[in-house]
Amino acid sequence: MIEGISCDVRAPSPVPAWISDSLGKLEPPLNKMWNKDPFWPISGWGMINSTRSVTIYALGMEIVDSPPISDDNLLKFDKAVSRWMVLFGDWLAVLSGGPTSFETRESSMKWVSEDLDHALDYACYYAGEIWEPKPITMWQWNHAFQHTINDNEPPIALKLLQLATRDAVRADSRNAVIHAATAAECALTKGLFCHLLQNHSSEETNKLLNKNRMLGNRLQLAKKLGLQVPTDAKQSLLEPRNYAVHSGQLISTDQAWKAVSTATTIVDTFDPLPDHCQEPMPYANEKF
Repeated sequence: MIEGISCDVRAPSPVPAWISDSLGKLEPPLNKMWNKDPFWPISGWGMINSTRSVTIYALGMEIVDSPPISDDNLLKFDKAVSRWMVLFGDWLAVLSGGPTSFETRESSMKWVSEDLDHALDYACYYAGEIWEPKPITMWQWNHAFQHTINDNEPPIALKLLQLATRDAVRADSRNAVIHAATAAECALTKGLFCHLLQNHSSEETNKLLNKNRMLGNRLQLAKKLGLQVPTDAKQSLLEPRNYAVHSGQLISTDQAWKAVSTATTIVDTFDPLPDHCQEPMPYANEKF
């Protein structure tokens, strides 16, 4: 149900991705194996980036009930579907451990020769400046789909961590540091809350956390409680975030990636992916 309307949601056809030398556009969804539905639009579904990865632009939507009648209801439905798509994408990113499409920094150079453009692309790739997404398994796809159907939000710390990774790849170092620090603070808050509840009431726990607002104070509180936090969290995460937010200073690419690495350690320690979202071993190698 989306905006009160029953829908049949379908993914674009992955059939071309099964062919080792097939690159290009994804095809429309299939009704039955090898039989295309002639009523689906033929373009706009996504791209096959490599033999390991695809980027999905859209899902097929077939309304089971009566479609929205008025323009106003149609717009509301479209906005609800957009939110549904964002939620689904967030879950895929969280479950697969990173952005689900190829990401790279934007180059401001324009070459006369296309050969030079291709040479720059290859240079970026071999220098490790292009994020290549991990293949999404069938289990991850289905699990993300189920969470989306149930309107569950993914863990906020993990979602922010994926945004930080994306920003670092794009050379948007300021946003990368801000997202990384916020992810760490969210994870610390949840981890500290659970830890304090072991020996304190809910009221006492909230009081302690309220006395230690902000990332710096919560890092100190975690240390006082004997919890494991990265020794360089202040230098690699807290200080760059403060520079970026309060002073407007430029953040280097190295600082951004270090902040992402430190935040990842904190999130993995204090607010990891729940056990039920961990892929069972029998499905670990199952791909589309």
